[in-house]
Amino acid sequence: SKGEKVPLKTAVAVLFKNKYFIIAFLFFFALAFYQTIAGTMLTYYCKNFLGTENLMGIINFACQIMMVAATPVIGLLIHKMSKRNWCIFGAVCIIIGALIVPVGPRSVPVVFGGTLLRGVGLACEYAMMYTMVADVVEYGHWKTGLRTPSAIQSAVTSGQKFGQGICSATIGAIMSWAGYNGVAAAAEQTQGALDTIYNLFVYGMIGTAIFVIVILLFYHLDKEYPAIMRELLEREIKEELKTEA
Repeated sequence: SKGEKVPLKTAVAVLFKNKYFIIAFLFFFALAFYQTIAGTMLTYYCKNFLGTENLMGIINFACQIMMVAATPVIGLLIHKMSKRNWCIFGAVCIIIGALIVPVGPRSVPVVFGGTLLRGVGLACEYAMMYTMVADVVEYGHWKTGLRTPSAIQSAVTSGQKFGQGICSATIGAIMSWAGYNGVAAAAEQTQGALDTIYNLFVYGMIGTAIFVIVILLFYHLDKEYPAIMRELLEREIKEELKTEA
């Protein structure tokens, strides 16, 4: 409730004094970028490498089911690693899942298997990302003395919108540059267009997952969090004692 009373101008200024807000913003941006590449390029890939666009829905559904199934398991094991390391582990799963595709680029079982592993990776990311935002709020409160949960939540999730928009525009430009013909059959596409689809589907996802790992290497809040919470509690007690006095 205190966070809601901070003026917008002040809340925005405070955001950029919070280094973990910037990391979280980039993290959300990168995940949205990945999701857009994976979702958009899967359609192209199914049509031109697996023979039919109809497989796109089945493969996508399998990924979602794997995410749902893996999330409770991650919840049981969450104490085994820090939030950051779970997210890095998820990014590694995504990379391995993408690297499975070259084993059989036109094999439905191979692409399906890689997608399931990427679903496990995404479960790790989504199980942790919003709890990390809550930690970022506490860090900002400790760092600046102001609690701005609404501003942080809104600004961080806006990273998703930026990621989706920029990635969609980038994919459109790259496919146009490669000479892809949306109404032509796979056999009528140029080799350059097919190579572009393959590279974006495989290496575009790998590159984005690597970017996630690099971002998270600068995230050390999991280790700092207990001391921050102790200090915030001490401050609160002191304020209460002053009020009583």
